Formats: sequence, C-alpha cells, structure tokens
Amino acid sequence: MYPTKKLGEICEIITGSTPKTSNLDFFGGDILWAGPADIGEEKYIFKTNKTLTDKGLFDGKARLVKKGSVLLVAIGTIGKVSIAGSDLTTNQQIHALQTEKNIIPEFLYYCLLSNKEKLKNQASSAVLAILNKSRLSNFLIPLPPLSTQKLIVEKLDMIFAEIEKSKNLLEKNLQNVDEMNKSVLEKIFANDKWERKKLGEVCDFNYGKAFPAGAKNITGNFPVYGANGIMYMGDNFLIDAQSIIVGRKGSVGALTKTSGKFWVSDVAYYVIEKQNTVLDFLYYFLKKSNLQQFARGVKPGLNRNEVYNLKIPLPPLETQKLIVEKLDNIFAENQKLKNLYQAQIKNLDEMKQSFLKKAFAGELV
Repeated sequence: MYPTKKLGEICEIITGSTPKTSNLDFFGGDILWAGPADIGEEKYIFKTNKTLTDKGLFDGKARLVKKGSVLLVAIGTIGKVSIAGSDLTTNQQIHALQTEKNIIPEFLYYCLLSNKEKLKNQASSAVLAILNKSRLSNFLIPLPPLSTQKLIVEKLDMIFAEIEKSKNLLEKNLQNVDEMNKSVLEKIFANDKWERKKLGEVCDFNYGKAFPAGAKNITGNFPVYGANGIMYMGDNFLIDAQSIIVGRKGSVGALTKTSGKFWVSDVAYYVIEKQNTVLDFLYYFLKKSNLQQFARGVKPGLNRNEVYNLKIPLPPLETQKLIVEKLDNIFAENQKLKNLYQAQIKNLDEMKQSFLKKAFAGELV
C-alpha cells in the first residue's frame, strides 16, 4: 500500500461559478465553461457546450483554471471526472483540482475514478447530493512516488485503450442490430400490394388522464403508465384491454405494449385495436414510423393529428398475424444478441474498476 495524503494538501481546489445569466454579453465567447454534461465522457476536455466571453470571465467574476486541472462533478452526478485539455472555467457544480508538483494530473484522474462510490458517500444527504469543498479537501488518496505514478498512468492508459477498443466494437454491434431491426420493418411495410389507409381510420390515440391524488400505492394492483413505461402502482384503473401506450410528452413517441387493467397518465396516449387491425401489427408499424419526428413545441409533444395522416398498409388479418409472428421471432433473437453485447460491455466496465483497484493497492506495477 502507498502512503496517503489529503487532497487539500496536494491540490488547490477551485469551485466554479455562474456569471449573471441575464447578462447575455457574458456568454457565447471563446472561453470554455464546463458543466456536468461536459465531464466524464472523455478523459480530456477540449470543448464545452457553453462558453464565456472575456466580459463574462472578468466582470462575471468567473475564475480561469489551468490546463491539466482535474475536473470533478460535485453536485448531482457526483464522481464524474475529466481533465482540462486547455485553460477553462467551470460552473459551481464543478470542483477543479490544480495539482502540485508531487502529483501527476492523470494519476489523480484515475484515482478519483477508482473512488467514485466513496466520493458519493462523502456527499451531503440532501435531496440534491453535494460534495462540498471542505469534505473533498479532507478526502484521502494514495500518493506513491512520481516515478511510480507515471508507471501506473502508463499501464492504465494502455489497458483502458484496449478496453475502449473492445467496447467500441460491441457498441457498433448494438447499432448494427438496431439497423437490422429497422431494415426488416422498412422492408415489410414497403409492400405496395396491400391496401393502405390513413392511421386515423384504423385506430384512435386516446388521451390519458392525470392519476387521482391519493390513489398511488406501491402495493396497488394496477400499473400507472407514463410516457416511457410504468411510473408506479395504484388502486385505480382507467382501461381494461390490450393497448399500446404512446409517449405524448417527455419521451415523445416511446411505445409500450400492455394488457389487462391499467391507468394511463396525461403525458401519454393509449391505442386500442379496431376491426381489421391486429394490435401487434399496429405496434410494429408505429415502431417503424419514428414518431419522434412529430414532436412539436417548446416543450415537445406528439401531435396525434399529424400521426393520423400516416398511411398504414393493411393486409388481411391472417397475414397480419403471420407477419407479427415472424417479427416477434426476429426481434426476440436480436434482443438476445443485444443482451449479450450489453452484458459484455458491463463486464468491460467492471474490468476497468478491477484494474483501478489493483493500481491503487500497489498490485499493478
């Protein structure tokens, strides 16, 4: 094991800030201004979603942190970490750790990655978790000699690069499965020999309703659906039928099949089959149709009147059933592939944590 030091003893910890947002002259310049969304995806940050002007930096009293500073999210999604690829500023949700001569920034980066759960546990127990500067300053990390730090960084860089290559291949495989599903649907519904009708002629997108106050019950018998699946259980139901739940607000166009007794909230539609239409056939048509394209408004919502104008091919009911059976089999097999790839990606992420644990226990070099 290596000797330990408090972060406050080996780093200057700088908490970011937000200039007055009502002053538009402070924003949109060339100075990077990092927030939580910019951190964690890449090891180094070279661009940010938002930027400041010189006026925003000086008059807005933002503070520039040096290239090589380690950036840690300390409010909300605590533990996300990256390294500043250039001089930049951050908002108040970020602590920037400017390292002293006895610690390599990349070593600190990996060290914080390995301690993500411990850092979360150091946060306040408020509704919005906060890891304040004082607690972070007292957080202990291992501190081997610089020569050892360098060896650890080199080793982890090499291991992580290989793991990322494998993850990229698996994520590409996941994309290929999704493209395969999309291609199958496009081919089936492109058949021009079948009669076509407007979607509004074969089904209704019925509005859900706000769930009654006081009827929420974790031991209730009836699922309450929102835009993207079950939100909670309740004591009341609105519909007793096979149905497709379609996201209207929030997760616009998300599809969920359900049956039996259930409630649909006012952020979703529910669709029930009519004559001459098999519900699962309709489900696959909606899946193929990319309903997200019909989202409208500042807070996007699904306009059912536009969706009603889609032309759906309508083969005989027996043909619809055969198509559904075929698609069910294809999608089930492809889901097995996706589950396999996702499990392998999870294993690779766990492998990263295993190597990090070894590195800071003195077992890697």
